[in-house]
Amino acid sequence: MSASVIAKLRGKRSSAWLLIGGVTAVHFLLAAVSFLKDLTFAAYFGTSQAADLVTTAFLLPEAVSYNLIAAVIGITAVPELSRRWQEKQYGMFLRNAVRMALHVTLLMIAVLALLLLTKNHMFELFGYRSGSAEMGELERLYTLLLFSMPLFPVFAVGAAALQAAGAFYVAAAGPILLNAMMLSAITLSWMGDFAEGDGAIAYAVSILIGSGGMVLVVWAALRRKLKLEVRLSFIEAWKIRDGEAAETDKSLKASGGLARVYRDILPLLLLNLFSQALYAIERAIASNMEPGTLAGLNYAYRIAQFPNWVFVAAVTAVLLPALSRSAAAGGGGGSVKPELYRALGATLCLMLPSAAVLYFLREPIISLLFGRGAFDSHSVALTSELLAGYSLSVAFQVVSVLCLRYFLACGRLYGPAAVYLVSTVCTIVFDLLTVQSFGPAALGYGALCGWGLNALLMFILVVRDSNNRSG
Repeated sequence: MSASVIAKLRGKRSSAWLLIGGVTAVHFLLAAVSFLKDLTFAAYFGTSQAADLVTTAFLLPEAVSYNLIAAVIGITAVPELSRRWQEKQYGMFLRNAVRMALHVTLLMIAVLALLLLTKNHMFELFGYRSGSAEMGELERLYTLLLFSMPLFPVFAVGAAALQAAGAFYVAAAGPILLNAMMLSAITLSWMGDFAEGDGAIAYAVSILIGSGGMVLVVWAALRRKLKLEVRLSFIEAWKIRDGEAAETDKSLKASGGLARVYRDILPLLLLNLFSQALYAIERAIASNMEPGTLAGLNYAYRIAQFPNWVFVAAVTAVLLPALSRSAAAGGGGGSVKPELYRALGATLCLMLPSAAVLYFLREPIISLLFGRGAFDSHSVALTSELLAGYSLSVAFQVVSVLCLRYFLACGRLYGPAAVYLVSTVCTIVFDLLTVQSFGPAALGYGALCGWGLNALLMFILVVRDSNNRSG
């Protein structure tokens, strides 16, 4: 290989890591705004009835629309859209993005109508009875927040299209707008000395406005991207046929694009459900232990996940489109594996020291962040026990998450879904068998064992799959 080619490859890698650094900075800003919003929410609402009402009202819309549908469609859309952009099929790129947005909008409208019709049954599940004093306010908040449901998946599709087109900063910055709107609503309510009930309404309205703003920002950015990069307006791009009809194989490939996206949704949805089930079961176990264990578990989880939310999320956002383009160009996993290995090596170089710092300095970190007021020395010790295992699981999570991007790029997700099922079951069994002997610390070490098994199996799957495809 000539010196000029080597220099060019090194330049591309340097540019990629500079881009990841920039996206990491955006994620860090998002984490800071979100944390400030949480602190302001706690200061204004405290543990009042209004806090319970607005939290309950947003629980189902957020879980179904944002955490489930938007999270899944926002990932599965990237490989297909990346291939279209790589092949300069800008018309098909835009049409597929718009069609996905339309499909998820119709789905969310149907879910919205169902949740609206069954709202009284939903309220009863959360302990609110018809005719109670707080029912009217809960109904207003719930109805208002239901209308945010179509917006989150539409934003996710737009963000996926931007990632596929290489516009990572705007895609990552969208949620900052939502959290800033929520923070502004709470701050103004607090400064204006609004009643908590009025503040809850303002908070709900800010979620609706913020989610709508996210949609406008990403789709306007996508329009601008098409205009600047390829000199196409939305209408011009929509009318382009991309020449797929000229060749039968391209025509078949074009018609199967969205089918592949929707085919990948099912295993990824199952994978997400397994993770959510483990999350819920861990908290159910913690709620039956000594008082404060559940709160300590949540604190430990958030601290341990911070490096993933800030840095690893940036790596995966940049990595998935690159892997998808390599898979499309090279025709299989063999061409994707070198990029994955480089990303794994570089990311682990940062995350292994982070895990060590979180483990060895967990008590000082917890004391610095939370050690005031009612959060006494016992709370610090309890949270530290839980953080011990969670902090060490960070490195294994990196391996699992990056390997999952390999399978997303290659369009083979049932194997990873089976791995997540196995690791979820093993984690639950470990927790149940050890929690009586080791107390709260067992939950953290259960997560460590579960993620260790998950990472090992995922890496074995990657090696086998890439060898089979290249061989």
